[in-house]
Amino acid sequence: MEEAGFGSRYWPSVLILGVGLSVVTYAYMTLRMGSISRPGPGAFPVVLGLFMTATGVVSTLTIAWKSRAGELPARVVQPDEEEQERFDLKVALFVILALGVFALFVENLGLAPAIFAQIFITASIGNKLSWTARLLLAAGAAAAATLMFAVLLSVPVPIVKWPFGR
Repeated sequence: MEEAGFGSRYWPSVLILGVGLSVVTYAYMTLRMGSISRPGPGAFPVVLGLFMTATGVVSTLTIAWKSRAGELPARVVQPDEEEQERFDLKVALFVILALGVFALFVENLGLAPAIFAQIFITASIGNKLSWTARLLLAAGAAAAATLMFAVLLSVPVPIVKWPFGR
């Protein structure tokens, strides 16, 4: 067993805090921020970095508060070898396949078919969902992505593209 010192409890929170501050600093110093009505290329990274920074601060303070109140255990229990999850090659291959299919489909078939295929492939990994549930999940995700990116955000991406002749 390992003693629970500063590093074992705080390092994930401090890492998130540090990455968030780094992103905010870099984006603010090197990219244009734009305005509220026309955000520049630096607006999204700065907002994302601020959220990461806030998450790191809240997490660090929560751990400190619980440590002082005695709500955290004195020792960090390391799981036994049998309890640790093993690397599953099938899951990794399915995720890589889904990303590859998305990359191929989004250029050649459009956003909706690419999202549909990606979600359907990843939902097929665990065999916990029925075929109907997988199809409904993929269709719902494709519809939501189309609504979000093509309609609400006006991203210039084709929704459905027919690659076979004109």
